[in-house]
Amino acid sequence: MTLARPLPTTWYHNASVAGRSATEAYSQSTPPLNEGHANLLATKWYDHKKLAELGETEGLVYKKGPFSISEEQNIRDAIERYRIEHALTEDDIHKLIFTKQKGSTFWHEVARSVPMRPIKNVFVHVRRAWERTASNQGRWTEQEDEGLEQAVRELGHSWDAISKRLGRSPANCRDRYRNHLAHRGERRRGAWTPEESEELTTIVRSMMPQQGGSAEGISWADVAARMGHKRNGQQCRNKWVQSLHSRDEHSRSDWSAVDTFIFMHKITSLSFVDESEIVWSKFPDPGWNRWSSYQLRRKWRALKRSVPGHENMAPRDVAHAVLQQQQQQQPQQKRSYNMVTL
Repeated sequence: MTLARPLPTTWYHNASVAGRSATEAYSQSTPPLNEGHANLLATKWYDHKKLAELGETEGLVYKKGPFSISEEQNIRDAIERYRIEHALTEDDIHKLIFTKQKGSTFWHEVARSVPMRPIKNVFVHVRRAWERTASNQGRWTEQEDEGLEQAVRELGHSWDAISKRLGRSPANCRDRYRNHLAHRGERRRGAWTPEESEELTTIVRSMMPQQGGSAEGISWADVAARMGHKRNGQQCRNKWVQSLHSRDEHSRSDWSAVDTFIFMHKITSLSFVDESEIVWSKFPDPGWNRWSSYQLRRKWRALKRSVPGHENMAPRDVAHAVLQQQQQQQPQQKRSYNMVTL
């Protein structure tokens, strides 16, 4: 029996790329596995504040960022294995994912399939990906927005109850309301004013020490709340990563051919199956890397597009191709310079 609501195929594209096993990919892209910490992360529903506290007091290290292809496959296998072992139906699995059932070991086993990932992060990740496969999931209609606002007025922030009324997941209802409907009468659109940009910069900088001096992990919903909900969390995040962060730390225009050479060598030195496994915010060699994770991702996408057929190539091969292009361009650039100086 197969699942009627399989996890999205976009989770598993090119799952066999490079012919490596999930174990190999994981072991080469993460620190050595700590069994005690792995068990803690798979069974305790800690929020990010508690995890940060454990990191300081007990040296807890856990994985952040996008889930890799190999991790996605591990999750899918764990869900199917649990279904078979417990003789569950397709609807039973759906209920396990979208309802809280006390005493179930389901989420513990799914979390153990991706070691060093917090169970709460796995829970949110699976729910959000699963809901995209339902026939009624997609863009919210005006009628649904009105129904959601009415439900919040009647039920408060009981997202499980609201979910049952609207036929969408609790997380989907919560995020839609918080990010788009709450305070929307007060929210601004369009270009940011200098005063707004300055206010956002001040707020984000004040929250950075709590995140080890980085904007990674900051709650943008909290940022929006501190701004008086004049902008939603997504607007604040986009403004920061696309404009203010780069201006605050390093200009994109400072990127040179030497930086490309170093960047590509860094890529080729990493052992990973898919580029989704790269944690850009913790890219190696802080002495060289002065760019934000957003800028590095954008630069990587731009560089790989210069390689014909990059869609079907492993990232390391793409990086090698970019380096070869640079080597070919150097003599041409030198000849052009000589012609100008003659």
